[in-house]
Amino acid sequence: MSYDFRGRVVLVTGASSGIGRATAQAFARAGASVALTSRNLEQLEAIAAHLRPAESKIAAYRMDVTDRDEVVATMQKAANDFGQIDILVNNAGIGHCLRFEEIAWEDMRRIVDTNLLGVMHCIRAVIPLMRAKGGGQIVNISSTVGHKGVPMMSIYCATKFAVRGLTESLRMELRKDHIELIGISPGTTDTDFFNRAVTNGKGWWLKSPWKTSPDTVAQQILRACFRHKREVVLTPEGRAMVILNKIAPRFVDFMTMKLLARE
Repeated sequence: MSYDFRGRVVLVTGASSGIGRATAQAFARAGASVALTSRNLEQLEAIAAHLRPAESKIAAYRMDVTDRDEVVATMQKAANDFGQIDILVNNAGIGHCLRFEEIAWEDMRRIVDTNLLGVMHCIRAVIPLMRAKGGGQIVNISSTVGHKGVPMMSIYCATKFAVRGLTESLRMELRKDHIELIGISPGTTDTDFFNRAVTNGKGWWLKSPWKTSPDTVAQQILRACFRHKREVVLTPEGRAMVILNKIAPRFVDFMTMKLLARE
């Protein structure tokens, strides 16, 4: 299904690869103007150059979500360049595959700073911009492991649980400002996320047979914005895990540990 976002301005964090890049491309194809942000400006410029033939306006900005001052300045610049920001997609994130006690403190801090504080920085920066224009949408990318913690991903899971809690709280706080909060929980997605994760060279333990394409996730993000959804859990197995964990958590723990034992 195609969605029409003509006249809307979308800012995507972590837009240089994976879900972020696919989401930026999908919004551009749907007629939106898109501000691409990440720490890798060179990659962003290449993506922007590919998208510029479309009718929408595209611009790339270097932005490190862990740097609060840089986030505020970049958001303001994007709002000035485009005239407004209608939709913020908080996508930037870092993963890991290590036991809790194996994670270096500096890596632990980097994951929390990116996955949680980065989301907070972006939301704090965009609220006054959206409030001034009468509303907007904030899309927070969580994860199915933000519903059910799994071994070897403890810090990542903690940040994604926190993002879901933040989303629920702000959904009520910002309702009077007509700012919608949308939570998206992808399952395993076929991106370079696993290659960039902190593993200390040990590799990734979860060999999931179910992988979603970034384009599929992007289409679900557009659908959620278009239909004003509150929360979307992607993939049948992801939804099954969330439901089963509510009614039979010990069984889900058992099956998860069985999977781990085979690796």
